[in-house]
Amino acid sequence: MTRTNRIRRFAVVVALLLAGVATLSTSSPASGQSPIDDKREEARQVAARLDELTARYARLSDRANEAETELAEVEERIGQAEARLAATVAERDQTRTQLQDYAVDAYLEGPDNSTLSVAVDSRDEREMPVRLGYIDSVTGNRTQLIEQLAATEEDVNDRVAELEENRQAAADLVEEIEQSAADAQQAIDEQEQLQSQIDAEIAGLIEEQRAAEAAARQAEIDAAAAQAAAAQPTAPSGGDTGGDPSGGGSTGGGSSPTPPPPAAGAAGAVAAAMSMQGVPYRWGGADPSGFDCSGLMMWAWGRAGRSLPHSSAAQYGVTRRISAADLQPGDLVFYGSPIHHVAMYIGGGQIVDALNSGTPVGVRSIGYPGSVSGYGRP
Repeated sequence: MTRTNRIRRFAVVVALLLAGVATLSTSSPASGQSPIDDKREEARQVAARLDELTARYARLSDRANEAETELAEVEERIGQAEARLAATVAERDQTRTQLQDYAVDAYLEGPDNSTLSVAVDSRDEREMPVRLGYIDSVTGNRTQLIEQLAATEEDVNDRVAELEENRQAAADLVEEIEQSAADAQQAIDEQEQLQSQIDAEIAGLIEEQRAAEAAARQAEIDAAAAQAAAAQPTAPSGGDTGGDPSGGGSTGGGSSPTPPPPAAGAAGAVAAAMSMQGVPYRWGGADPSGFDCSGLMMWAWGRAGRSLPHSSAAQYGVTRRISAADLQPGDLVFYGSPIHHVAMYIGGGQIVDALNSGTPVGVRSIGYPGSVSGYGRP
């Protein structure tokens, strides 16, 4: 993995951590922070640490690139110096060999061909100083050249040694930076592991909080239902067995001569249904994770101690017929022919129901769902 990809991955990790923390929704008790708030603060500290490590890793990456570039330049200069040294040594050796060859030839050829003979044998005496000067110049120049080449060789050797020291220093720096980057990587891995652990702990705390809230809400509903049941008169024996489709009451919204008494537990049923506002519609649903229309009525009246079937038509069949004028909170309102929808009357011309897919449980006008087919009292 390249340094750039690592930095990008670390930035993604930090962004995901912050996004996960931001989604938490908790309420702090009056006495101080909740456990979820404490974990959220811990997660923020982890995110801050990851920011620091990511920035440090980026700086180390830049410095490592610079050091590697510097090392490459030093190695290139060493190569050039070594090439120059090799050329200088070769030139020095060649010049030295030429001088040696010159001396050997002069010795082997004897006095007749010696430098002095060449100068004395000159036909023109005026040429002798010139010839001697030429010979001295040639040998002296070559000797001087050898000395210069030797000095150059020494300088180049010193430069090579200096560059070798620079190369070692640059290599040590690269190694040090790479080790620091590895340490930063290890620290980031540890922070990522800690972040995963905190996420799991937060999820567990949220689940516990939701369970506690659901239990508290259920306790409130049960208490309200019990209070309402105690305040309502006891229904006559057999009064909740449902309407008599052959004559116990009118169908399709007709009124009975004497309306049945208010259903025991109606206030609790209304409270239960109202507490589910915002819960999504779910076909076949009959619990707080999702309701259809008859499922909501069955669940709400179940909290109040009444059992209803899970079908709007069946609920119509087991409830007692009443007129629109006799409607009281907790009564059921049926829609369609044949019946296909049911809602709970809450007073003031309004109902609460689970209308359809995409529409959560909510309060609406009694005429909103459509044509009313009749009314029933559980």
